[in-house]
Amino acid sequence: LVTDGAFAGLNLCIRTVTDPGDEVIFLTPPWFFYEAIILGGEAHPVRVPVNYETWDLDVDAIEAAITPRTSAILVNSPNNPSGKIYPPETLRALADALTAGSERIGHPIYLISDEPYRRILFDGIGFHSPAEVYPYTVVTYSYGKQLLAPGQRIGYLAVPPTMPDREAFRGTVFVAQFAMGYAW
Repeated sequence: LVTDGAFAGLNLCIRTVTDPGDEVIFLTPPWFFYEAIILGGEAHPVRVPVNYETWDLDVDAIEAAITPRTSAILVNSPNNPSGKIYPPETLRALADALTAGSERIGHPIYLISDEPYRRILFDGIGFHSPAEVYPYTVVTYSYGKQLLAPGQRIGYLAVPPTMPDREAFRGTVFVAQFAMGYAW
């Protein structure tokens, strides 16, 4: 689904996977606007710090932050501001924690994978999306970073073919796009 860049894609995604008052976990240090986007979607932001020695995800802390009100986690890789690219083993551990958390609370926890920097890589380091290992992943992408054209405001949301009920999810996103107007 095509969106109006990073802000609209994230806003659309938050509004699609949450109800007012739901919780969205996000990592700290974050991109400065994540908390505002979560609040704009009428959800409650829950900060979870990364491991400050390695800049990797602290999967245990993420798992501990999951409550019955948790609807989503927002992950950004390569991370802004740290530049950390989360390795496949970390993403698998996160997928396992989210699967266990979803089973414990009785509903899926969506993983919103904000990936506007995934094509800007150095030193031969590869990129892996959480969508490769977790079926409830929604990828948000903005072409503005790769094309050095942040004013162009075009991007997309994508879900993996493994997402259960993905056609229904796509329909919900489509309705939300109509309601938001600018998210086209």
